[in-house]
Amino acid sequence: MKQPRLDPKWLTQEQTRALFQAIPKDRLRDRLLFGMIYRYGLRTEEAIRLPVEAVEIRRGEITVQGVKRGLRRTY
Repeated sequence: MKQPRLDPKWLTQEQTRALFQAIPKDRLRDRLLFGMIYRYGLRTEEAIRLPVEAVEIRRGEITVQGVKRGLRRTY
């Protein structure tokens, strides 16, 4: 039996705004994490496994270890 194709779903701008407004302003870590997930299209597993060393503040870079094909991406 063939599986039905699932079309990707996206949040509207209004839904995205509401999501970020729901994160308390004093929860900076959470706001930054959700911002990175949104900005770079990270998968949940990629965000969970993101070590502190992956963020290079001086160069303004973040290196993500992909979970699907294991590829490293630097932004």
